[in-house]
Amino acid sequence: MKIDVADGEITQRAFRNASECCAKMVERFGKARLVDDLGPDDFAQYRSKRLAKYAPNTVNTQIARCKAVLNWAFETGRIETPVKTGRGFKSSQRAVRRRKAPRTVSRCCAAVA
Repeated sequence: MKIDVADGEITQRAFRNASECCAKMVERFGKARLVDDLGPDDFAQYRSKRLAKYAPNTVNTQIARCKAVLNWAFETGRIETPVKTGRGFKSSQRAVRRRKAPRTVSRCCAAVA
């Protein structure tokens, strides 16, 4: 992946974000864990642990980055088969609804009270 940065295919920021995502996955799943052993339940638990600690929008961004890293690993031949993350490793709809909800005075006052 460093070659991609040197060639200008991705930015330094994108590389740093991907590296942080990898570090978080290694922290959660363990350094010796085989990618082939990861299944949908593992990713669902990873997501729920993140939601307990971070805001839904942050978790959505982390999920997108993890999926991008896993797809990149498959496309570049780093892993032989695509990783099945399952339905439990998805963006939080709660964050999307919050963003689309109308901003009303009563809603703002309810948040303060």
